[in-house]
Amino acid sequence: MTRARRNRPAAAALLTALCLAAASPASAQSAERRARAAFEEGNEALARSRFDEAVEMFSRSLGLLPRAATAWNLVVSLRSTGRHVEALSMLRRVDAGEFGDLARPLRDALPELRDELEGEIAHLEILGRGPGDLEVRVDGVEVLRGPGEQTVPVDPGEHRVTATARDASTVEQIVRVESGDRREVRLVVEANDDRPGRLVLTSGDAEATLEVVGVTEGPPPLDLELDAGEYEVAVRASSGRRTSTVTVPPGRTVRLSLEPPEGSSIWESPWLWTGVAVAVLGGVALALGLTLRVNEPVQVNPYGVIVIGD
Repeated sequence: MTRARRNRPAAAALLTALCLAAASPASAQSAERRARAAFEEGNEALARSRFDEAVEMFSRSLGLLPRAATAWNLVVSLRSTGRHVEALSMLRRVDAGEFGDLARPLRDALPELRDELEGEIAHLEILGRGPGDLEVRVDGVEVLRGPGEQTVPVDPGEHRVTATARDASTVEQIVRVESGDRREVRLVVEANDDRPGRLVLTSGDAEATLEVVGVTEGPPPLDLELDAGEYEVAVRASSGRRTSTVTVPPGRTVRLSLEPPEGSSIWESPWLWTGVAVAVLGGVALALGLTLRVNEPVQVNPYGVIVIGD
């Protein structure tokens, strides 16, 4: 191999590095030009009181090239659109020096502008009460998870506050506030016991008869929508009959596999089988309350499983 051929990879790498080095300043200059153009468009929109357009242009410019002057103009534009909370948040970032040094006249004016913005903002004092999975949202934005209290700054005007939880009805309030208001919003979420549940009974014995005592009976599978509550269920075949009790929670599905007795065994005793099933089902319900797991099979006895799901 000749020396010229051996040097080709090194020469190619050097050429690539030189091209990248040349492209980097060009790319930076292009970004700076676009940032300046967006900044000038924002200034023009601001002068013509087209505040939404000014917010868009200054945001674009700031994304291309962080500058304190651009961020300041964005604060002014946000305030002019009535978005006081966002304006104050941006002003605090300017004050922290996130976008560079601010010119002295603007730096001197910053405390006064901050005080004015703080006076224009209202506050909602959220008090959420309910289950552990409670969620509270203001205008669709989550502000509280779980029971508790939270103070939320908001712009003057109307706001929708909602509280939700699993197996519970949604609570909603519409709140109107003015600048400087501090309004308490109390939301109490309670379980919704009016929703029906679903009970699905199955069996590995296709000839068996499944029964919800006092409600209906039929061949497997038996799929029923029922009022929430406790029910006695049974499986009947030529080998005998077994019974159990099961609790159907509101808005949830309980799946229970029932198998008839086989020959002579302690599992032929209805009261013993019932006791085991109830105890295990109670354990499932407790586990769901703590971990919110669903559709996880739990062994009830050698003949069946219980599953609680959505």
